[in-house]
Amino acid sequence: EYLPNDRGISEGLFLRFDTADSPQIKICKNLLSIFEGTEPAYFYFADSKKYINAGKCDCNEVMLRELKKILGSDNVIFNQ
Repeated sequence: EYLPNDRGISEGLFLRFDTADSPQIKICKNLLSIFEGTEPAYFYFADSKKYINAGKCDCNEVMLRELKKILGSDNVIFNQ
């Protein structure tokens, strides 16, 4: 579990990457821009344990399925 509850952030889309220069980041950013919406999105970097705000998106089944294909289902969490 890698949600930043200590910062009062518990809702939104959380995407976990190994490092801040993971090649999947660019692909995921493109997907988020295609599915722009109102849900907050965050990137989490496992090596530094840091979160960054990744904008807002429309979390729908199509986008979540694509993200899970790219990152693996363990690395994509959506909390409403």
